[in-house]
Amino acid sequence: MSEATFAQRRFSDDFAGILRRRILDGEMKGGDRLNEVQLSNEYGISRSPIREALMALAGEGLVTFVAGKGAFVREVTVQEVRELGQVREALESFAVELVAQNATPEQLEALAENSGVGASSGVVSDDDFHRTILDLAGNERLTQYASHVIARLRMARSRSAGVPGRVEDAAAEHAAILTAIRAGDTSAASEAMRSHLRAATESASAALEQAQGEN
Repeated sequence: MSEATFAQRRFSDDFAGILRRRILDGEMKGGDRLNEVQLSNEYGISRSPIREALMALAGEGLVTFVAGKGAFVREVTVQEVRELGQVREALESFAVELVAQNATPEQLEALAENSGVGASSGVVSDDDFHRTILDLAGNERLTQYASHVIARLRMARSRSAGVPGRVEDAAAEHAAILTAIRAGDTSAASEAMRSHLRAATESASAALEQAQGEN
């Protein structure tokens, strides 16, 4: 691979990261067209790395190509949210069992620092809490698969963060998970995680249904 080709690929990866963040944060919404010319003008770059970035995001399930029309942010369906929620529940309930079995006092302290959810930054704090649990589980493959599922769910979850009472409920659910982990009770930790993620999935599904009904 030539230096020029390597530099272009790296630039494409960087640009894919920019678009990925905008999509996952809800700035670019499902159904929005990703016009290469507009993106080229907006960022002052050529269309080649933009096209490569869009293809990479299509491989992640965030972008879809429509023949004759171009690239669009992929719509998240309610059914997909529910199915991904089930997968996440299976992965993270196992992760929290590993943490309850093996976490050190220092690791528990780090987890406690990320267990609260602020009213103005619920999604970010919730991500921190779950990311810490996955890190402490010490299983790289588990973290990889769970992170992919979580990323796909973020578009729907950004809507549910505004559901009245959901932020406060999530904080209480985090506290229940943390209590079970500190007690070394793997069964209670697993069930608390499952309950938390079921509530999050239902909230996200309901918010998405409402948003789609308004469109």
